[in-house]
Amino acid sequence: MTGSVCLNCGGGPTIRAHLIPQSFVREVKGRDTDHAFVQSDGQKYTSSKNGLFDDYLLCAECDGRLGAHENYVLGLLSGLRGKTTALKTNHLFEAHVDGNRFLRFATGIAWKYASTARERGRIEVGPYANLLRDISLNRAVIPSSVDAFVCRLHSGDGEVYIYRAPKLDKQLGVNFVRFSVGGFVIFLKLDKRPNPQAQPASNWVRGASSFSFPVLPMTAFEEGRFALTARRQNPKLDAFLNRVSR
Repeated sequence: MTGSVCLNCGGGPTIRAHLIPQSFVREVKGRDTDHAFVQSDGQKYTSSKNGLFDDYLLCAECDGRLGAHENYVLGLLSGLRGKTTALKTNHLFEAHVDGNRFLRFATGIAWKYASTARERGRIEVGPYANLLRDISLNRAVIPSSVDAFVCRLHSGDGEVYIYRAPKLDKQLGVNFVRFSVGGFVIFLKLDKRPNPQAQPASNWVRGASSFSFPVLPMTAFEEGRFALTARRQNPKLDAFLNRVSR
């Protein structure tokens, strides 16, 4: 049901806003009738045509602001997948990017999950919630506490097999929100501590016009390992995926 007050502008009515943008869901779904939304234990899943949505977040105008950033990143990641498909893994690739626009996309995804209901996967980001909203929706200046780096999940082809909703993560003593779309894992830093030096400055996107990212095998990350094992370990999930992909 829609009709509530927009959590950004206070106007309305709200609309059905997809938490993971529908365009990224369609990359995973392909021509299949449905796809599986699998919980972290790998045993429970539900079928879904378009992913999760929330009727109580945004009005059409504010959702459209996020949509513009989402379309930019969709095209960016699709192009980068094509350019890196033939590369061997463990390769570092450099690409052009509007780094701040990429961050407005990433903070938009994180804000939606920080604002949605617990049953839809809400994450707790504490005092960063309003900052995420203002960066993604209101063109706020991006402070040094917000940055990101990405890694390409190499599957051996140019297809996308998974997306993953945001979760809280800690890397090298620094707090991140981690999610996966478009064949990439995105690590969004939400922390006043400096960027970890283990990630070269060229990998970070804040204020960047170009950035580098590693091309790594899917099995190098928990997202890839989960995707490769969940189907094999759950016969019901395997049967469902075989049925919807005919």
